[in-house]
Amino acid sequence: MKKLTKVDVAINGLLAGLVKLIEQWEPGTLGSETEYRDSLLKFIRDSVPEDCRVEREYRHGGTTADLFISWKGLLFGGEIYIEIKRNLQKKASFDRLVGQIEGLNPDKYLIIVVLVGSTDKGLLR
Repeated sequence: MKKLTKVDVAINGLLAGLVKLIEQWEPGTLGSETEYRDSLLKFIRDSVPEDCRVEREYRHGGTTADLFISWKGLLFGGEIYIEIKRNLQKKASFDRLVGQIEGLNPDKYLIIVVLVGSTDKGLLR
């Protein structure tokens, strides 16, 4: 497993580094969104420097993000929220996801949405 280093983030940026890291995550088939969240939490914690904070169920602005990462970098720090959705098949679930993202204030904060399981391709548009 490749680690995400402070040099990687200084060169490529925190968002790009985390996306690349998450693309390496291979959780297999799990039974619930909570299991995927916990698997990704462990994967990220094992892949970032110890002084980076990685939390689950992080409360922010009236909503809760599945994961929150506070990065302490060489030149700059950063924060990213991660929202995980399993089997995104219904418009109601999609609308709820959009509401969660809006609650996290995407104009101000970086947010990564991780889709696991099966996803309705029409909702991806």
